[in-house]
Amino acid sequence: MKTFKKLIVTILVAVVVFGVNIPPVMASNRPVITSNLAIEKLKMEDSGPDLTKGRLISETLGTEPDGTPYIERVYEHINITHFLLNSSNEVTRTTTKSYGATGTVEVTATFKFNTLAKKVYVKSSSGRLINGAGYSQFVDLGTSTSGEGTKKATAKYSCKINRNLGGWATYSASVSCNYKGK
Repeated sequence: MKTFKKLIVTILVAVVVFGVNIPPVMASNRPVITSNLAIEKLKMEDSGPDLTKGRLISETLGTEPDGTPYIERVYEHINITHFLLNSSNEVTRTTTKSYGATGTVEVTATFKFNTLAKKVYVKSSSGRLINGAGYSQFVDLGTSTSGEGTKKATAKYSCKINRNLGGWATYSASVSCNYKGK
């Protein structure tokens, strides 16, 4: 018993005096990637903006609550002919959220806005998961709209996927427009 106590005391002294790093206990054997490292990896894999969707108006790097990194881009397409001929204006916006190998969630909506009435409506909306490969099951939760007839309207697409290495996750993308067309 005395030799065991001496061994424990010797180990503790070595840890304190020499600063020996003891690795923390891991919950699983899978490698843990920090979110900064994952974002950098995603940026390296990313092909950049898809200008066929319209003019790029914003690009954001972020992480989902579960730590999954994404690149979100918002594109805008204005039909000039319709803009010049009508007092009520229309704009089509597309938001994409790229998750790398898991795929990209995309929502597109056409908004009809009236600056005089200070109201905006969702004329049409659609959403999808594209280029997905890193999952085994997919559930399409559909597209929803909110705020129609108010100063700001939103279209949102959601889907639920069973990732090959991470279990189930719900991903969504939304796009908005206010009564000024912004």
